[in-house]
Amino acid sequence: MKSAYGFFISFVISILFAANAQSEGYNVSGKILKPDGTPYSSSAVSFILEVTNPASTCVLYREQIINVDMSNTKGGFHVVLGSGTKIFPVGGQVEAVFSNEAALPCADATTYTPVATDERNLKISFYDGSSWQAFSQQPLKSVPLSTISKYSQSTRTVESYSSKNLLRAKVDIPELTAAEVATFQDLIAGTSGTYLKTELDPTVKDFAKATLPTCAVGEVLRSTGTSLVCIADQTGAGLPTGSNGQFLKHNGTNWAAVSLAIADIANLSTQLSDKVAKTSLPSCSSNQTPSYVSVTDNWQCLTISVTLTGDITGTNSANTVAKIQHIPVSSTAPSTGMVLKYNGTEWAPGSDASSVGTVTNVTSASSFLTVTNGTTSPTLSVNIGTAAGTVAAGDDARFTNSRSPSGTAGGDLSGSYPLPTVAKIQGTPVDVSTGYQDGDTLVYNAGMSKWVLKRAGCPTGYMKVGKGDPFCIKLFDSTLRTFPVALIACSDSGADLCSSTQLIHACRDGNKLGLGHAAWSNSIFGGNVAINVSCTTAGGAYGVAGEDITSYTRYTYCCKQISN
Repeated sequence: MKSAYGFFISFVISILFAANAQSEGYNVSGKILKPDGTPYSSSAVSFILEVTNPASTCVLYREQIINVDMSNTKGGFHVVLGSGTKIFPVGGQVEAVFSNEAALPCADATTYTPVATDERNLKISFYDGSSWQAFSQQPLKSVPLSTISKYSQSTRTVESYSSKNLLRAKVDIPELTAAEVATFQDLIAGTSGTYLKTELDPTVKDFAKATLPTCAVGEVLRSTGTSLVCIADQTGAGLPTGSNGQFLKHNGTNWAAVSLAIADIANLSTQLSDKVAKTSLPSCSSNQTPSYVSVTDNWQCLTISVTLTGDITGTNSANTVAKIQHIPVSSTAPSTGMVLKYNGTEWAPGSDASSVGTVTNVTSASSFLTVTNGTTSPTLSVNIGTAAGTVAAGDDARFTNSRSPSGTAGGDLSGSYPLPTVAKIQGTPVDVSTGYQDGDTLVYNAGMSKWVLKRAGCPTGYMKVGKGDPFCIKLFDSTLRTFPVALIACSDSGADLCSSTQLIHACRDGNKLGLGHAAWSNSIFGGNVAINVSCTTAGGAYGVAGEDITSYTRYTYCCKQISN
């Protein structure tokens, strides 16, 4: 919400939690500065504090603190979250909204179910005398253990059971005799024959419950179906230590670390039988290729030699461009400055001709250009001037001033230049004879075949008030509400609490403000005194009074400016 006085909000918050989370709540401090950097000052400032979920979509707690004296604080304020008048939930404790153990109700009648790591946000608003100003929301990064401990103590529950659901029994046990103590000790040691042991796992075979055999180092137990025997462990402790690149291979008796051989890969020998090993090939130089010599049964490097034909003749290492596009090129050596010319038979070196000639006649079809003929060096003259048939010079004064249109306007314009009027849009007439009002729009009327003005309307549930600057008004509800709750109700509905002037216009415009209704204005003066306006007669008369916002209630009317 933007202040009518243009306040700029600078906010620094620190939340200090008491070590034992006493009932006084949580300390919140901040500072308010005006746009010019001077501190905000007032002897009675109202604050609204809200705790929301991490996404700020659910208001979990809302309270109001009034009459905070900031007249000598240089813009600083200090309030305690949990000490004000609770607006939501009614009678709720602020500590409860920090718990992530169960779903929590929201102010808009929905429900918020937190997860174990969810945090909370804090939103602070204050009333500057004409409207509410809201600070940006601040995250509450952690919840002190003292808060959770205190809340758990106040609820007194054990795994969701309250203390009244728990039963404590007190039984007097007589003193044990020496014989009874000895029997009890035998029972603890497992040597008592008085009591039978309870079978803990009836699925274990009986032979497995008998005396286990004694195994040697590295052996494990194995069942034969009727007994347990010791055998060597072939899967764990007996594995060898290998080196880089080796694999585990079982030789029929145990595991061994070996290098991978071709024979270890099925069918690999067959696949490689006709392949040449890279190590058997020689290292050839440029323009050479490996070649197999059957006589010596080895590979040798041979020089690559290719005979070229076509436009290029010779070999790949000694070649000549003999033709260009199948036309022969002369073998005659060129001199400096020569070019390659086609002489009808071949491309041959020759001198570059400049093709310089003389101009003996130029024909001009207009008077812009004058030509003196009859010589090998004709003279061309450009006729420059301001008359017809002449050329304007680049520094002509006519190029430096504006050329405003004059005469009667045409097309979609009417009237005369230089001040024509837009009479049409794309050939369709525009009719604004009804006069303009704030918020009007231009719409096309098909029946009249022209553009006409359309008055701005009000949202659903609002009535238009035509007195003064048009605006929309709505009775939010018929219950009497306190001044701070009325402000919140209008803000939550996307509107503002009406101003004194708007309420007066609503009385005078056909009793848009109900006859006999008294409504809060958003104007406040003198600390706790707010202006309220009431319609007194059917003729549009009204009364204006100032009343204590902490003691009185009035109808809640919300206002919106007309917009498209």
